[in-house]
Amino acid sequence: MSNYQHTITTQRNITNLNKGQLKLGPYLLGKKLGQGTFGLVRLGTHIKTGEKVAIKILEKSKILETCMKS
Repeated sequence: MSNYQHTITTQRNITNLNKGQLKLGPYLLGKKLGQGTFGLVRLGTHIKTGEKVAIKILEKSKILETCMKS
């Protein structure tokens, strides 16, 4: 069974490091893996362990806009 970790974040939690690298918590954000209606998915690499994960970044405004239409 896989372990999934869910984290709620905002764009304020994403830090722009030198050379244009983005950091979210203990992860460096890498290339874009996909995109959907509410946001995108990026490759995340844990800074200390090197473990690779998929990080879904949702745009709150798009979610709220869709809810308002319903």
